[in-house]
Amino acid sequence: MIKLNTTEFESKVLRVRQETPEIKSFHFSTPPEFSFKPAQHIVLELPVGGKGQKKSFSISSSPITNGYLETTKRMSQSEYSKVMCSLKPGDKVRIKGPYGMFLLDEKRDAIMLAGGIGITPFKNMIEYATEKKLPINITLVLSNKTPEEIPFMEELSALEGKNKNLKIVHTITRPQESKSTGNWKGSTGRINKEIISSIERFKEKIYYICGPPSMVNEVNALLLDLGIKKEQIKLERFTGYNGDE
Repeated sequence: MIKLNTTEFESKVLRVRQETPEIKSFHFSTPPEFSFKPAQHIVLELPVGGKGQKKSFSISSSPITNGYLETTKRMSQSEYSKVMCSLKPGDKVRIKGPYGMFLLDEKRDAIMLAGGIGITPFKNMIEYATEKKLPINITLVLSNKTPEEIPFMEELSALEGKNKNLKIVHTITRPQESKSTGNWKGSTGRINKEIISSIERFKEKIYYICGPPSMVNEVNALLLDLGIKKEQIKLERFTGYNGDE
């Protein structure tokens, strides 16, 4: 059994980056003793309404990075989200972690199925697999409403070019709402049986699903209908926001 060595520390905001119109990434400083495994998460405490409020976030940066961790959030109208959205370099926060057992199997080919912001643990896993040159094939299927809402588009394209064992499939659920309507040439609609069954040796691989609970439950049911064994499926549900990716 894997032992989790959690720690709590004060952290400084190092960088804030706008990924899409609704999504931001934050770089937080980490002490030398802090370490984590691919796809683990942390608890971030922010001052909301005069007291500390805590939320969990997947770490979207690779464990190999030193001195900082990255988390990524879809902004909303909640008070916590407003405080987080206002963070700027130099601000102080409190972090505790790492947590989580949604871990990468470093010896088995993988199919990663993500809805929207559910990409965050997979970006982390893929960066790690690429940096470590892991001998596993990875297929990432990422569903978003429009092309403009795809997080980490440039980084994912760069990783695909760098890792010959990585294939990325994008599917868009609301192409008609895109500012570039008519220019999208990729898949449309939600993640479905046709997309999954088109992947080579799809019944032999391990599956990771991450996104809103409704999306995770729907895709999990699809896999079971396709004959994928329950033991081959790992789930991570992102609660706290509504998504139809």
